[in-house]
Amino acid sequence: MIALTGPRAASWDMADDTTSYPTHLVEFGIDLDAQEFARRELMLAAMPDWDPVADLADETRARALLMSGLDDEQRAVHRLLVEAGVLDA
Repeated sequence: MIALTGPRAASWDMADDTTSYPTHLVEFGIDLDAQEFARRELMLAAMPDWDPVADLADETRARALLMSGLDDEQRAVHRLLVEAGVLDA
């Protein structure tokens, strides 16, 4: 059972074919900026020694090492996935 409340309230059972469904849209919006800033602040406070530049350099080296061991068939599959937009080049 789904129930809507308010001036145009309607209640209906999804299996009931005789009930008319509401046809109007209700505007709904949430501003998450303040919550996102608080989340980021807490995340950064929990990792005081985090060095994003060093982490990115490590990730780049790891990706190069991973890709260096591919055989011809794996390279072909990787090329197809890059061309299809599934993977970054």
